[in-house]
Amino acid sequence: LGQRVYAVWLGNGKYYPGHVEDLNGETGMVTVAWEDEGDDYKEVTADKVMPFEEYQGEATPWTTSKIDAAVEVRSIESKGRCLFTKDPRSPGDIIFVEGPICAALPSKHPNVWAAVNEVHKVQPLDLGSGWHFAAAVSMLELDEKRTKMALDKWAPEEEKVPCQDSLNVLSYFSEHKVKGLEEIDPDLYQKMLVSWRYNAFAHGSETDGLVMYNRISMMAHSCSATCCWQYGPDDTFVLRSRMALEAGAEITVSYLEEDDLVKGTDIRRQKLEMWRFWCACDRCQLEVDATRGFACPKCMAGTCFVARSGSTERMLPCTVCYSPVRQEDQKELMGYEKQYYDVLEGMEKADVPRIEEVRSCALQCFKQHWVVYQLEQWLIEKYRRDGQLLTEALLLAQRVLGFLNETSPWASHTLASAYETVGELLLTSGPQPLRKERYREAASYFERGYRVMSAICGDEGDGALLLRSKWASAQQNG
Repeated sequence: LGQRVYAVWLGNGKYYPGHVEDLNGETGMVTVAWEDEGDDYKEVTADKVMPFEEYQGEATPWTTSKIDAAVEVRSIESKGRCLFTKDPRSPGDIIFVEGPICAALPSKHPNVWAAVNEVHKVQPLDLGSGWHFAAAVSMLELDEKRTKMALDKWAPEEEKVPCQDSLNVLSYFSEHKVKGLEEIDPDLYQKMLVSWRYNAFAHGSETDGLVMYNRISMMAHSCSATCCWQYGPDDTFVLRSRMALEAGAEITVSYLEEDDLVKGTDIRRQKLEMWRFWCACDRCQLEVDATRGFACPKCMAGTCFVARSGSTERMLPCTVCYSPVRQEDQKELMGYEKQYYDVLEGMEKADVPRIEEVRSCALQCFKQHWVVYQLEQWLIEKYRRDGQLLTEALLLAQRVLGFLNETSPWASHTLASAYETVGELLLTSGPQPLRKERYREAASYFERGYRVMSAICGDEGDGALLLRSKWASAQQNG
């Protein structure tokens, strides 16, 4: 009695920490006092209880056979090999957890990192130091089985011929007798280089580190991906469904950062060209781009969205006055849009007066547009950091949340954070003490943020737990 354990909470079938409160030798039931002081589902069978120190957690890598029982690889004519779930999935479900084929970390091989950077200083490498370093580390660390896994990844055939950069790196290794890399086959090195180039992930904690996985690297991209992921201990890759999936549904992730996913189809496709494909995901094939809405030149009250047919773009009639957009107006507005893209690229995020000025001008041109969203995000961050203009920050946060719900209403850190921000600003802006209605309103936003975050990192992920705590606190005060 009193032993600390992990036991299955029958409310969702997951393990949670607690202490043994009672044992029934006749029925084999164990009564668990949950650490969160919950008083339901306290009785579980002994086989669903384990000593605290033996619990390895959800991030323990799965065996290859267990992964293959959960997903299958299929070849799609227009995309190559892709992954599909064999079973139905609910939002937040772990699809599988995979350990890396290789983690290329400068901290682990500082001499190799220094050698590659010396080559880069003399003659800048087209791919930079990181990819060459990863290829070199593969030569040192991978056995035959893992080498075969690493090479069994997509890369353009024309890039598998040794390039001058690769020959320069290998020549340096040989001349300077870099241990273990003095005699490397250029063909093998080049194939490993491009395999890393097109299939690796940035390391979770080491800035210049890269990681490659086996099954994970077969997932296709989508700008409205069915799944999301996070790193676990020892570079494990925890893959979750972020929406309900039927058996046989394709498993996709985004190759882009979340900040880029709120942008227009034109920008997303441009950024994805580095992976050598033209994105044709369901979202990119939508005729109307919801992130590119312009103020109607005639009434200024409605929105004229950009529609695409093939490579041709046009503006749709106004959503309020239904007036068509003249060709000269369309050309002018799209010209302004490109100018704003350039302005944002060079803007200093700490320059609040400049951001406010640009936003004021942008609102004359745009309605529901990611350019305005980006400017408003920067202002919210700055207002909150300074502890000033919090009422204005709340209004902007509500606009940002509205934009996300209109343009990308799926589970994401961006959406969960937007709900959290509105909830927090409801509690920190306005006269104090707050009325109970204000707490209840904040609680509703924290709850929605928690639901979204649970689909990304699970009910017990750090982000979800934090939002659940804020939700509970606001509820208690309301």
